[in-house]
Amino acid sequence: MSHTEIETEGTGPKDFTLPEGCLVCGGDLPVRVTASGGAHAVCKQCGWFSRPVLTVKKSGLEVGYRSAMA
Repeated sequence: MSHTEIETEGTGPKDFTLPEGCLVCGGDLPVRVTASGGAHAVCKQCGWFSRPVLTVKKSGLEVGYRSAMA
């Protein structure tokens, strides 16, 4: 899966889009990562809010989600 990244200077927020990354509707998922708040995403197609968990691996960036505990 490829992504589109928007460069920002210094330690400011980083924005990128995961094509077909929305778990609800399959739409493109814009993600913003900040140093203080972690990652946040909102699907522009269906409005789904998410907090993806990003992990740096040797093979690249892994994007996952924590499951809800009942």
